[in-house]
Amino acid sequence: MFGPHLIIDGSKCDTVKLGDRLLIERILTDYPRAIGMTRIGGPYMFEYQAPDPAYSGVSGLVVIAESHIAIHTFPELDYFTMDIFSCKNFDHEVAIAYIREALGVREMDRMLVQRGLSFRGPHHGPLGATDELISAAESRNNGLGVTIGSIPTDDPLYPRMADVGAMLWPSYGAVPDVGSCGTVTGGARDGAVVTAANAAAAGDVGRPGLLPIQPLQLNPTASTSGIMDRMLALGGQGRQLGKALQLWEATVRAGNAPVVLAIGADVVAQGLRDVVADLIQRGHIQGIILEDSAAFADAFESLGYRHYLREDDELAPAIRPEDESQAARTKITAMLGHHHNATIQQLADALAHNAPRPGILTAAIAAGIPIGLAGSPALKALGVTLSDNADILDLVAQPETLLIACGTRVAINAGQAQTIAIAAPTQSSVAVALTLDAPIALTLLATGLVQRVPQRHVSRSNARQLLSVG
Repeated sequence: MFGPHLIIDGSKCDTVKLGDRLLIERILTDYPRAIGMTRIGGPYMFEYQAPDPAYSGVSGLVVIAESHIAIHTFPELDYFTMDIFSCKNFDHEVAIAYIREALGVREMDRMLVQRGLSFRGPHHGPLGATDELISAAESRNNGLGVTIGSIPTDDPLYPRMADVGAMLWPSYGAVPDVGSCGTVTGGARDGAVVTAANAAAAGDVGRPGLLPIQPLQLNPTASTSGIMDRMLALGGQGRQLGKALQLWEATVRAGNAPVVLAIGADVVAQGLRDVVADLIQRGHIQGIILEDSAAFADAFESLGYRHYLREDDELAPAIRPEDESQAARTKITAMLGHHHNATIQQLADALAHNAPRPGILTAAIAAGIPIGLAGSPALKALGVTLSDNADILDLVAQPETLLIACGTRVAINAGQAQTIAIAAPTQSSVAVALTLDAPIALTLLATGLVQRVPQRHVSRSNARQLLSVG
């Protein structure tokens, strides 16, 4: 609507990086935090195969609370274009440096435009937009690079084509048909190609009867919190859901009272991996227990693969194609190298350094929180064990601990902890029992929580002290 719009065109890049969809996705995931923005959706990723391969590339969009960040890459042309649009000011030099480093850019055109100079709203200057934007506009060369009103029909920069609907490249007056580039001969520069991100699993090569799962992400700007407040006045599971959110919020606000989340494999495989990782990064979880194949499911997606639903039975558990499962096992074994009896912490550290997509294990290792592992035959077969459960068990045993058992199949000895059981075995110390589908319940609870408490600041030293509280 209004605010700075940074436009970046880059060339002389690392062209292999330009064609790597997983890398571009990770850059867009991290970019908002790097420049002080709030990611609320995406990254939404696309791979385009043009009639002329020179125009093929990767596109990505991440929606931020302040507006959006978008990128389009052309690996064979050694070129990308990017937009960072925000309704609040940001350090554009930091934004430029970040993408220069991430893509190895050696040549770059940059333009900073102030958008919304004619915007008029209740909280803005008397002349429209903000006083700051108006002042910036007045200090610029009048009309430089700005077109006011409609584009003239004879404007040479925007030629019009007779074929309505054909894609037009402004300033060239041509569609990117085969051979229209004319600059790439004998293959791409530096051998650059568009590297498909797990192409078969992403749907580029169809798998009969399977639909790819699209992971869900937290949106702190939605109205879930208010809706769940109203659920407290309802009966049945709606009321239980509201009570569960109240208990989780009260625990988060109670100083350093720890929260331990225990999740089953289906919670990860059905699309909640990013939600759990986000909760860890926001400081809302001080311990994680991964049951059954949850740890392997997280590692599987960290390596770039997807889980699927059967097209003819969408209520069935999510599945992993066997060929991709085997490929993931091979990659994990290679990453662990000389560790013949690796711990889950060593696996998390290996993923943090080698896997293209961050997830639950990498978030936990970065936050320094204890990881528990229970009944995981998939990892046990790879020689991955948990050498010491003491930290996580001590944390669960604390009377002020809130244990959230979500979609688990293995019973947890809750000790004195308060428990929210979500589609899990009933414990004697259950404070709130939910029989809702685990992914639905956790999505609503997590979204409601981050609206009320976006970030919880529990230092690592305080988190360690929690383990010594009797």
